[in-house]
Amino acid sequence: MVGYVHYTDVNGARDRQFRPCPGPKGFVNYVGWEICKKRVAQTTPKEWTEDPYFLCHLLALAQLQERKLKPSDPVTYTVCFLAW
Repeated sequence: MVGYVHYTDVNGARDRQFRPCPGPKGFVNYVGWEICKKRVAQTTPKEWTEDPYFLCHLLALAQLQERKLKPSDPVTYTVCFLAW
């Protein structure tokens, strides 16, 4: 079983979570953007392989695999990150 996640989608979702509201009449909310940058930096792990967002994908794959197993089969999962 193979799952594909593009890491820029993860970073984009993290960025959208903290994105500020626009200022009045099209003005840029500079204070909001500075806060956004700080929050994204605080929540982004230094090593991409340690990102907790991947846990969601791994759990989903494990649950799918669990449903396909017979009751007598052992419940073990092998995980591997491939980067290129």
